[in-house]
Amino acid sequence: MPAKKHKKRALPVFVRAALILLVVGAAAATALLLPARQFELAGKSRYAVKEYEAAAGLSKARLPLLTADADALIRKMEQALPYANITKITRKLPGTLRLHVQDTKAAFAQQQDEFWWLISEKGVVLERAETPPEGVWTVTGIALEKPTPGKQAKWSSSRASGGALAALMQELRESELKDDITGVRITSGPIPDAIYQGRLRLRFGAPPPNAESDEEILREKLRLAKQTITSLNEQNPKQKGVLDLSIMGEAYFSANWDDESGKDNSEDEAADPDEDNSGD
Repeated sequence: MPAKKHKKRALPVFVRAALILLVVGAAAATALLLPARQFELAGKSRYAVKEYEAAAGLSKARLPLLTADADALIRKMEQALPYANITKITRKLPGTLRLHVQDTKAAFAQQQDEFWWLISEKGVVLERAETPPEGVWTVTGIALEKPTPGKQAKWSSSRASGGALAALMQELRESELKDDITGVRITSGPIPDAIYQGRLRLRFGAPPPNAESDEEILREKLRLAKQTITSLNEQNPKQKGVLDLSIMGEAYFSANWDDESGKDNSEDEAADPDEDNSGD
């Protein structure tokens, strides 16, 4: 009598589903516990990957690969490495954190005692230097308080805060004067002065109280400054002094570099960009 064949019984659907969920859950739990063992850099940086790892404390602390707080990690590394600009962090299994990086550049330099402190566009102190790098604007008229690389710059007065300095620099970089601007001078006014070729102070004054856009007012004054400086340069390309643009649509020139009086100054001439004021 032939032996009976036993059919293999398939596992019920719900049992198979439970097993799949169990496997997936175990894999996910394992992944959550995976530590980051190394960093990888995407982009160019003055810092080596080992410097980023040391700044993050990778060798001293267990850093979870998938649950690490990316924002906190970025802040920690950028404070330790002032020139680092980490745009994002991505994960790569089994144990790599990929840093997307680019170097921050010095936006301006400020003198403090015998040294210059280089500061980024975000207002972060980068480093101390003996001289400002070529092409980097200088800031004068105010003192830094305890400058520390990797930390936000703090000034001795609120006149440098409130975004006025950053806003002016942004507009200057987008203006026709950008290649001839050499620095910014903090004054008692709401908007810092711009320094043209180290010899002309451009004073902007306060925006009109009913102005819809402070940025547009500043752009208009910069356009007038460009026209007026062109006229002044035709008369004397080495002329030094103050170009007062406080009153909308008007420009007044004073040969007194230290003039802080602002408009209205009756003894100063209105500089008409279309008129020769050389007196010849």
